[in-house]
Amino acid sequence: MQRVKALLFLAAAVAAGSCFAQQPEATHAPRIVCAEPVFNFGEMDSSKDVVHTFVLRNEGDLSLEIGRIRPSCGCTVASISQNTVPPGGQAEVTTRLSLRGRQGEQHKTISVESNDPKQPTLVLSLEGTAVEEIRIQPNQLFFGRITTDSAITGSVIITIQNTNSVNITKTSSNTSNLTVSTESTPDGKSVRVLIATCPPLSRGTLRGNVRVETDHPKYPSADIAVSAFVVGDLTFAPEELLVVASPGQTPARFVLVRSETGKKFEITKVEVPIPSMTYNITPVDAGGYQVEVGGIPPTVEVEGKSLRIQTDLPGAADIVIPFRFVPATPSVQ
Repeated sequence: MQRVKALLFLAAAVAAGSCFAQQPEATHAPRIVCAEPVFNFGEMDSSKDVVHTFVLRNEGDLSLEIGRIRPSCGCTVASISQNTVPPGGQAEVTTRLSLRGRQGEQHKTISVESNDPKQPTLVLSLEGTAVEEIRIQPNQLFFGRITTDSAITGSVIITIQNTNSVNITKTSSNTSNLTVSTESTPDGKSVRVLIATCPPLSRGTLRGNVRVETDHPKYPSADIAVSAFVVGDLTFAPEELLVVASPGQTPARFVLVRSETGKKFEITKVEVPIPSMTYNITPVDAGGYQVEVGGIPPTVEVEGKSLRIQTDLPGAADIVIPFRFVPATPSVQ
């Protein structure tokens, strides 16, 4: 009987041990959770930014450590309120998606890295559609190379979507070299802005801004950048003649003179500032000329002096090109 009791006790002990061995050991770890990992912003004007905050919770029993936060493209930025989240606590990831220059459906992601062993990377998403409610084509106007007496006109079309008409209340330019007028398209949904140069124009770069004001509550005004490179009837290069100190040598320099408008002309006179200098005029393609200036003394004597070229082109001013002396660089021993 005692032997039977002993065997029964041993069997019960083995069975109990087997049960305990099958029970999983308790594990401790952080657990990152986001109840709404996808934010759909619907339709939004492409001139705006999408701003949204994702809430992260730590549903584990150890501290959650947030590491890198990596947006999928440069148009999206993200920041987190805190990198360490205690059990039961939460952190906020604030995101901003720029829709500027974007059209149609958008899907951008933000990867959040943490020490959650089961989900080391949590992916958050921004989804929606970028809608272009105002369209300016082109959004800037470049006239290219024009002469001082050029009177040319360019046009820009402004369309505001989802409205029956566009009402222009005022147009203005920040320079007297540009005039502005408007006309509606046949369907009444767009406006053609006509921008014209108003000569005489000063040589150099022409920059201006045209502002168009409307009665639309969301788009009260639109700015159009205008630019051009204004040249005279004659162009020349270079704008100065560099002379580097070189004892014992008499260097030569070359000047190219051309007509921007294609008008035929002749060089009638070349004035050199020092009697020992010489010049030679050679016709080149496109109705221009090359002027070779020789016998230039490579000394400070040329500093402050200029080469003058005269032509028979009506109204064209004399071309005056200064010399600039560059001393020799001391040699390093």
